Amino acid sequence: MQGYILKTKKAGENNLVMDILTPKEMIKVMRFYGVRHSSMMVGNKLDFELEFHPSYLPTLKESLHLGFMWQKDVEKLEVFLSFAELLGRYLSGVGECDECYFQTLEQISTRLTLQNPKRVIVDAYAKMLKCEGRLHDMDKCYVCSKDLDGMIYLSSGFLPLCRVCHQNSFKQNNFVFSKDELGEFFVSLNGSMLDDTKINALYEIVGYGL
Repeated sequence: MQGYILKTKKAGENNLVMDILTPKEMIKVMRFYGVRHSSMMVGNKLDFELEFHPSYLPTLKESLHLGFMWQKDVEKLEVFLSFAELLGRYLSGVGECDECYFQTLEQISTRLTLQNPKRVIVDAYAKMLKCEGRLHDMDKCYVCSKDLDGMIYLSSGFLPLCRVCHQNSFKQNNFVFSKDELGEFFVSLNGSMLDDTKINALYEIVGYGL
């Protein structure tokens, strides 16, 4: 099977406990003798087999690291690892999960070959929110339900806020977005109409938490 490492934790002197996201579930596995074998890090994609035991975690029986063409690009690697860590925290403790999370990482890893990394993350996150049913329309403020005019503030999760609720409850940024632009983006799930300043702002909001 294949999966992405989303979390690692040392266990004893040389061993690792890892959370691996597969298309159907998050699996917690033990990897023995971590120092003696190739390094494992968050964001690695693996082709692997598991050995199951009745009394403790399954262990990696065999594994192959599946690399990406863009991994030597420092900016792209940092952006990908940052999102993988956020996703690991977001999915912490889950077992079975929707395939959209695995597919989100698949889409990101494919698009990073040719595209701007922050745009890739922003598009992928919007698609993930759509899959979860968390992508809200831009008509009303998420907090007070007031009708929104032409300009909108966003909180974590791309939740739309009016100016008053933004100032009262969400002071991490002062980014203001056009309602028409966001509406088009949330329908197309493609931020090509947004300039770099808007993409950078949306990317920073993603960093507040999924």
